[in-house]
Amino acid sequence: MRIVMIFMMVPIDYDVGGGATASEAASNDDDKVDYNHVAHDVDDDYEDIHDDEDDDVSVDDGSDADAIVFDDYDHDVLVLIMMMMMVIMMMMMMMMMMMMMMMMMMMMMMMMMMILILMVMHYMFKHFHFRAKVWTLHEYHSRIFATFRVTAKFGTNHKRTNHFSIRYELFKRKRALIIRERSRRKCWNRLLGIWFRNRRQWREW
Repeated sequence: MRIVMIFMMVPIDYDVGGGATASEAASNDDDKVDYNHVAHDVDDDYEDIHDDEDDDVSVDDGSDADAIVFDDYDHDVLVLIMMMMMVIMMMMMMMMMMMMMMMMMMMMMMMMMMILILMVMHYMFKHFHFRAKVWTLHEYHSRIFATFRVTAKFGTNHKRTNHFSIRYELFKRKRALIIRERSRRKCWNRLLGIWFRNRRQWREW
């Protein structure tokens, strides 16, 4: 199927120009090839196959002039013609069915692939998008049980509209974790400041 799709993209150049093609060079006509003589030759070849008995039939619907009577053929040629008709019809039906099936299968496969990619990417984003580092057990535990409390803040916001704005507050477990981390940082900075201050003080002495 991939090869067929590749070859479908190859452009077909029809020669409609005024230049001399190979068939024009091979023919003895001065300007162009006349394809009508082929049809005339075929008609002359079939003239002895048409039988002349049906020419004087009174009902004139044009069928007696053009119909090829199969009794004039060999039996092998008749069977060949019938089998050729059947084979051509079967090939056309099979090509149509295969094209329809291929289109349906391609649509189904594209839909399934889209759904798969959506599901997998959703899972991966939910799992990996918000993780910046490997957490300790306490951080992970407190992250699982951290919940947002939605509080409606009545009064006007900065745009002087009547809509009340919404404030998201964390529950006390997560807030305690934040405050604890902040206080740890404060303590460490304070210690560092004392060390630096003492250092400067002793250098000034």
